[in-house]
Amino acid sequence: MTKTSNTPEISIVMAAKNEEMYVRDAVFSILSQKNLDIELIFVDDNSQDNTLNIVSDIESTDHRLKVMKNPSAGKVSAFNYGIAQARGEWLC
Repeated sequence: MTKTSNTPEISIVMAAKNEEMYVRDAVFSILSQKNLDIELIFVDDNSQDNTLNIVSDIESTDHRLKVMKNPSAGKVSAFNYGIAQARGEWLC
């Protein structure tokens, strides 16, 4: 993929299910990285707790975060879904 002016250099994919205790710190840890052109793709795997609400609140404050819901079930499918949405030149 060739980088254009509106594509991030690095796409980071995070899949999670029922991680309300740790998700805020994990997301802020990634978003606190400076001098990197990133997008963070967060895919919720149908959490039954407040994971999705917590990350959705953060999304409203940082344009680099994209929150999605897994259309299937399972963390592997959530991760693969996030990879398919990635726009960056590099993926992690």
